[in-house]
Amino acid sequence: SAPVTQEDHARRAVLSSMEMQKQILVLSEAFRKRGWPGPTMGVGINSGMMNVGNMGSKYRITYTVVGDAVNLAARLESLTRNYHVPTIVSETTMQESKGVLFRTLDRVQVKGKQNWTLIYQPLCLKKEADDALLTKLQLHHKAIDFYFAENWEEATRSFKQLRQGDKEDLYYAVMLKKIAKLSKQ
Repeated sequence: SAPVTQEDHARRAVLSSMEMQKQILVLSEAFRKRGWPGPTMGVGINSGMMNVGNMGSKYRITYTVVGDAVNLAARLESLTRNYHVPTIVSETTMQESKGVLFRTLDRVQVKGKQNWTLIYQPLCLKKEADDALLTKLQLHHKAIDFYFAENWEEATRSFKQLRQGDKEDLYYAVMLKKIAKLSKQ
């Protein structure tokens, strides 16, 4: 963590993302009341080794970050639009974010990587989760397990049940389309 080391940097990044998303919703509502399109924001978070500091030449210097971990974060940010979720984090970040509740979104192969990457969405602090969310998350984890096991019939049934329970959560429609495409291959 730069410029000052922080032991809980991953957790802080996730909590900051969640707070920014809350404020974007407030701002978006104010924009819509004026007849303007509401702003949206996607966030990708990854934890890992990177180069941080002033970089450039004598003509132009910028304080920035570079490296493979940064590239993965950028790829995760671009996936937020595909999955219709505000924030996507890597497995490393999820594991380092104590006290935060996540849902597993998918396993993806991002551009520039040969290995598959598990991706997650932060939902809330664990202590803030109510029974309805925990019940939904239990069914969600079953659906993801069926999906990873390529049990398309059970995965479809479970994701349809989740979509019925929360029609505003567009992620479930995305997964149902993916399953339909994968099951035909």
